[in-house]
Amino acid sequence: MNQPPKQSDLDMYAERLLNSISTRSSNMFELLNIVHTNNTTDIVKNLFDGLSESQQQKITEQLSNILSETSSSNDSSNFLAKENIIYYMGRFGGQNSRATIKKVYAEETNDHHKFNLAFSACLLGDEAVELDFISKVVPGNKWDQLLRSWTLAFFQNIDNPYDFIDDGTSDWSAAKNPRIKRLSISDPKAKGYHKAMLFRLFDLTILRLFCKSRSFNDLTPPELKVIEQCASTSPGISIAKSEKIEHVKRQLLSGE
Repeated sequence: MNQPPKQSDLDMYAERLLNSISTRSSNMFELLNIVHTNNTTDIVKNLFDGLSESQQQKITEQLSNILSETSSSNDSSNFLAKENIIYYMGRFGGQNSRATIKKVYAEETNDHHKFNLAFSACLLGDEAVELDFISKVVPGNKWDQLLRSWTLAFFQNIDNPYDFIDDGTSDWSAAKNPRIKRLSISDPKAKGYHKAMLFRLFDLTILRLFCKSRSFNDLTPPELKVIEQCASTSPGISIAKSEKIEHVKRQLLSGE
């Protein structure tokens, strides 16, 4: 498994990566076939946000084309590249990204890719894919363990998150704190409101999975207050998703 770049090299790596995607250079897959943890993705996303609109469009179009071209391939050597392409498609947006993600999700058989596609679909506003995936997640099943393991590994910046398995005993504050922070955003005028509402159902679901694997007592009274008061409705969110958000909120507050 190719390790993440060193912290001191991240800025240079991010610039090389985006340039390689934009031009589809010969070293593009080499640069993409590296584990991207939270530290790496933050820097890549910040650099992308600073590009011109035409540069951003070129990159999102290339990502969509590359995923379409490689989605039917069983070439495991590009596993990490596909993971990163899916991830950044959700974070960068793009005119064709939502349709491409939806199509690939329907055909995907790899579990890691499947749930990565669901997260990106969520950010792109595709509730059908999001709700389909969440319907598969049951405490104790493989999707539960995959969600907990990946979330904890990603936010702890573990070098090889794909080998990490959450056994239900380790400290999970690195996964809990970002969820609680995002759930506290319910004011439409607040920074990050749109993303917070898109992720609301996933955030609540992930909190519940960690509590079920450990204890609901891991949630402090102030954290329970945040959950109780977090908004479940927003323009653009369907009634079906809002009802699901309310349902998971009730489960968390009642310790179910």
